[in-house]
Amino acid sequence: MSEENDNGTKNKELTPTDDITIEFVEHDEVHQVSETPEKLIEEKPSVESKSDEKDEKLKAAEDKILRLRADFENYRKRTAKDWAEREKRAQMEVLRLILPFLDNLDRAFLNSPENVDKNWLQGIELSVKDFQALLKQFGLEEIAECGVAFNPAYHESMGFDSVDEYEDGTVAKIVQKGYLFKGMLLRPAKVFINKKSV
Repeated sequence: MSEENDNGTKNKELTPTDDITIEFVEHDEVHQVSETPEKLIEEKPSVESKSDEKDEKLKAAEDKILRLRADFENYRKRTAKDWAEREKRAQMEVLRLILPFLDNLDRAFLNSPENVDKNWLQGIELSVKDFQALLKQFGLEEIAECGVAFNPAYHESMGFDSVDEYEDGTVAKIVQKGYLFKGMLLRPAKVFINKKSV
């Protein structure tokens, strides 16, 4: 059965074996495409292929989000580590400025005059010990022990000395205390190494 269209011509009823001609106009150019209905049905994307495509896109997006999250976590950890390292370096610089003050106090106690009031001297000594204890709470440790094996990682040799009570190759005398800050060398101890044959 045929129907009449708008321009007065009759439309023929299509069968699956008929060729279909489609005309479309693009920029004043007419294009014709001839296809059979079977071919058009074959080319129509299935619901399953669209679903698979969406699943792949979703999986790709999830992978991208996971990578971005991992990258951000690594960046956060690296930044935190950098800041902690900078803070530690800044603290070390401040402590390096304080060390000469501690050295001068040690020398003052070693060379205190005979006529100084002992109570006054004990008061100052207690104040210095409190200050040193405070610095120790922040992570400052002294390297100032005689009789231990000379270690070039922590000691700077000033020469040799002979002390009978210590073994050869040990620290015989400390000229200047060394210090560690949270396990890192802040300043090596200046020492004389024991050598009994000197």
